[in-house]
Amino acid sequence: MSTVLVLLPYLDMAVESSNYLETGDAYEVTATFRNLGNITIENFEVNAFLQSKSPVSEYIDNISILPGNQANIKLKTRFLKDTSTPEFICVKVTNVNHSTDAISSNNEDCSSTAKAQEILGAYPNPNDGTFTIPVNSIDEKEINIQITDVYGQFVREAQLFSLAKGFNRLGWISVIFHQDLIY
Repeated sequence: MSTVLVLLPYLDMAVESSNYLETGDAYEVTATFRNLGNITIENFEVNAFLQSKSPVSEYIDNISILPGNQANIKLKTRFLKDTSTPEFICVKVTNVNHSTDAISSNNEDCSSTAKAQEILGAYPNPNDGTFTIPVNSIDEKEINIQITDVYGQFVREAQLFSLAKGFNRLGWISVIFHQDLIY
């Protein structure tokens, strides 16, 4: 009797780290990607979001990342600088080898320049009651968030959130209050 072993193709691309560099009048985004699957990665799409800037999307091809290997990539798209320094960057990989990645939980990395516990700028702002609250945490903990308007008036207390150490995005919070106000 003979045994036949079959290795099924497994596609898993992870974003291990993301960062931005200040260069003259713009910010350049860099990221480290690792092939955790068992087939060579030849192309993928990268989406980058630099705090309040409009997100960008780039298609990466003419690349060969062998299983177990990593690639450090600088995006061609640059974010123009304004008067404020960005507090965080997020990079997400999609459409790997024109297919769906096996494990989507490792397809995104967000990093913060904040050095302490800090709630970063909620976005979008203004909004219609649905927004994201990015938080940098120096350790694991649970928090409640009270939402106030620009006049300091209490709007709502959000539920208990569990924070991991580092950058956290507190999901989308849908609240009903005065539409088109800035919070």
